[in-house]
Amino acid sequence: MSLDPGLGTIAAIMVPMPYKRERQFFTNYRRSLNKRPDLASDIVESISKVLTAYNSSVWENRFIIGGVVEQIIGSSARAMGLRVANAGKQNQGYDLKVGKRGPVGISVKGQFNSKGSGNINLVNVRKKQGKLSQDEAVQRWSSATMFVIAGIGIGYADNEQVPHLVQSTSDAVQIKVTGLRKWWEEKQNQCWLIKLDVPLKPKTPTLRVASDTVANYILADFPTLKKYQEYEI
Repeated sequence: MSLDPGLGTIAAIMVPMPYKRERQFFTNYRRSLNKRPDLASDIVESISKVLTAYNSSVWENRFIIGGVVEQIIGSSARAMGLRVANAGKQNQGYDLKVGKRGPVGISVKGQFNSKGSGNINLVNVRKKQGKLSQDEAVQRWSSATMFVIAGIGIGYADNEQVPHLVQSTSDAVQIKVTGLRKWWEEKQNQCWLIKLDVPLKPKTPTLRVASDTVANYILADFPTLKKYQEYEI
């Protein structure tokens, strides 16, 4: 609402709220999950299982873990009646398409290496001239994001809420986990965090590599090759 001195009246101006639908999705997700301890337990245990089976110490497994965590978040949302589609393979900058109207989406980022510390890459960049400026880095992070972080839980943030936490390196736009944690701890921001005992990646040896699983699927149709298949050592 604003005063229009030319008209001498009060004119209503509709100003779009950035990330309104994305924030509403997370609010609904958080409210619903707080009523479903069984589903919260499934989320934690399924993340633990993929971290154990496909340890991210093997480079190719990192992409698998990220994709599975996206599926876990999408599946849990749909289990609670929320309208969301897993859409990461379309490479449009987000992983979850929210609602029916327009290309509105949320990115999903995981951090399982250390409890409540380290940095998370938001966007990979290539700039021969060096690092992006602060303003450029903030603008480059254009997708609202759900963060799944060991020892903290599942939190939400976007570039309108925490521009001061964004930083640039020579090849990525990043955000500090310690900064996110402190922001979520502030009383007015606690509504943007779902506290869950998200596990760390285990220190045990890797059980599987992603390419073995894909090879199983492909070679099932080729008996000779399947006969002589060997898993990674």
